[in-house]
Amino acid sequence: MDIEKFTIGTTARTHLLSIKSISDIVGNRIYPGVAPEDTEGTFVVYERDSYELFNTKFGIYQQEANIAYEVVSDTYDEGQRLAVLILENMQGRRNGLQYSLVDSSEYYKEKKYRQVLLFKIN
Repeated sequence: MDIEKFTIGTTARTHLLSIKSISDIVGNRIYPGVAPEDTEGTFVVYERDSYELFNTKFGIYQQEANIAYEVVSDTYDEGQRLAVLILENMQGRRNGLQYSLVDSSEYYKEKKYRQVLLFKIN
């Protein structure tokens, strides 16, 4: 079994940080699971929402992961701009994997604007 899709969050983080327009906004503030307490500025938290193996009697024929990215920002405009950059740089085929946006939402909580993007990766 290939674990590439199980650990895809780490690979995708590296990819996003390599994009200058994204790192100009977040620096290196893309965190798995939770951001450090009192993180300032705009940042991203990501987590694997699900991971599924599809089987036949001959074995695994497909793996699918869902990764959620939550952009957290002091201003709506900057958060939305970063969400668009993430969408533009994740959507589509990359390194033999297909990234597809399957859901998105936005809300305001704890005096921060939040943009959530959920990608299916298969």
